[in-house]
Amino acid sequence: MTTNVYNDLTTFMNELTFDNWYYIKNSHNHIILTKPHFELDRIDVEFKNNIIHFSLPLKNSSYSFYNKFSNDDNTALSFLKTYITDLNS
Repeated sequence: MTTNVYNDLTTFMNELTFDNWYYIKNSHNHIILTKPHFELDRIDVEFKNNIIHFSLPLKNSSYSFYNKFSNDDNTALSFLKTYITDLNS
């Protein structure tokens, strides 16, 4: 995992705490956030084997959306920001 990708993702994830998201898990390779009273809405990001795995809640649903990106793919952060912005709107 490249340090820049990890740092950019964690910086963005930290900003989500201002939108009522809070950490369930925050380690160097696995981050999980949820919202109070909406525990099924989980943002799960795992860095594993040079792949960034995203499991993201679907709006107004108990299901999740899964996607993965290579650590070298610069679109991972853009994807996450766009998805979460839409989810919070």
